[in-house]
Amino acid sequence: IRASIKPKDHLSLFFGVFGAAPLNLTFTHLGDATCLLLDAQSGSLKHLGSHAPSIKGALAPGPFPGNVPETTMPFPVGSRLVLISDGVTEVLGGSPFVFDLLAQNSALEPEKLLNEISFQIQERVKGMKDNEGMPPQDCTAVIVEAMDAQPKVYRLRP
Repeated sequence: IRASIKPKDHLSLFFGVFGAAPLNLTFTHLGDATCLLLDAQSGSLKHLGSHAPSIKGALAPGPFPGNVPETTMPFPVGSRLVLISDGVTEVLGGSPFVFDLLAQNSALEPEKLLNEISFQIQERVKGMKDNEGMPPQDCTAVIVEAMDAQPKVYRLRP
C-alpha cells in the first residue's frame, strides 16, 4: 500500500475486530473517513470520531504511527457500522449531510441504504463524464451489520 501512496495523498484507515459473547467491536480509526454506528438497541446514530489524523503520503516511507488508540464498544445484533470515504462525504456536501441522510434512512435494509447513498452521489454529479455517473475521486461506502455472532458486510457498487 505504501508504494501506491503519492506524496500529496492522505491515507485514512479503519481497522476493526468483532468479538462474540457479547458482540462487540474494537477499532482504531485514522483519517477523514466518516464512521457511524446505527445502534439497534437504542435506535441512535452515533458518529465514531477519528483517533488520529490521516497518514500523509509524504510520510509513507517512514514507520507506521505507533501507539494508536483504540475503542471497544458493544455491537448488538441488528446494529450497523457505516464507513464512508471522504470522497463520498465531499460529493454529498459534508459530514452533516451524510449524518442526516443516514438518520433519515436508518430503517432501510443495508442494500437499500447503499442504493440511496449511490443515488444521492449520482444526483450531485450529473453531467460529469466519468465512471458510470460516479465522481473521479474515491467513493466507498461499506455497511457491516451484526447478525447473531457473524457480522455481514455490504458495500457500495457504482
